[in-house]
Amino acid sequence: MIARAIDLTFSKMTQSVLTDYCNKELETFFKPVSGVIGHVAPGNLFAPVVQSLFHGLLVQSPNFIRTSAHDLHFPVLLAQSLIDADLELSDALAVAHWSSANVGLNREFASEVDTLVVYGSETTLEEWRALQPAGKRFVGFGNRVSIGFISQAGLDQPDKTAPAAALDVALYDQQGCLSPHCFYLENPSPRQWTAFGSRLTEELRKLDSELPIGALSREEELIIGNVRDRHLFLASLAPEKNRPWFSKTAAWTVLFENEPVFSPSCLHRTIWLRPVPRFPQLADALKEWRGKLQCIGTDLSNEQIHEHVHVLRDLGFTRICALGSMQAPPMTWPNGGCSLLKQLTSGVP
Repeated sequence: MIARAIDLTFSKMTQSVLTDYCNKELETFFKPVSGVIGHVAPGNLFAPVVQSLFHGLLVQSPNFIRTSAHDLHFPVLLAQSLIDADLELSDALAVAHWSSANVGLNREFASEVDTLVVYGSETTLEEWRALQPAGKRFVGFGNRVSIGFISQAGLDQPDKTAPAAALDVALYDQQGCLSPHCFYLENPSPRQWTAFGSRLTEELRKLDSELPIGALSREEELIIGNVRDRHLFLASLAPEKNRPWFSKTAAWTVLFENEPVFSPSCLHRTIWLRPVPRFPQLADALKEWRGKLQCIGTDLSNEQIHEHVHVLRDLGFTRICALGSMQAPPMTWPNGGCSLLKQLTSGVP
């Protein structure tokens, strides 16, 4: 999983990509204005801190990464690789860790840096923002959720759509904001949703060896078990409306429920399948999550997607992509809907 994630992350950061990105986003006569940038790294994935650091280096700023207790190692390895690649450039990077309970040190950190970039829950963002003095730049990335949409044409080709959907589910064990919690199926017949669910199950089983899942805590195992038991009970009452697929020896779980209203997954490769009559009806199914949505992966063509731009914009999606690539955004992707490069070079609000 780590090897695949490293390839996905760094393959997006070539010299030509970074050069074109800067030329497009920055003014011709760019002057550094960000000062020292402090990065509060997330603990669920390492890719965000890589992109965050590279943005900090592109705007010619010194960068200080405060690591998460859940990932003490990757930022240090990243710093070491930068030293090996370019000793002078590595002088613009420092990495350290301290307990999140050390409010005094958190306040000192937030006060000393000129720009603070924070990844975490809304509570985490609020806590760090409260520690920052007025007149400093704050950029926060809170938790969001993502979904997939599979059209009638895609349901008729499960051999094509299911492997791509399974990869989106398996990568990072659904720990990131770009991970799908649910796949919406367009007006599926019982034959179609059964065929797709069965094929998705086969693909997740294959990925058990190619991309083995991370260790689960006892609490996480119990949560997944409870979800499975509940769905088995519902399927026994109404098998035409509910069906679970899972293995007692694996963590992946596929759940079909004939109810379009979105509910988040308990993660760790637990994925919902839900019907929706047509694409525009996603607006009703997701209305309670408007503004908290990040990515939608789909088999629709660009022309078909263009027809539904108003729905996607209203729901607040910031990434629209093909199935199988939800977890691989380009360096230029505006996380949260706004270019980080522009945020780091704009005036302090």
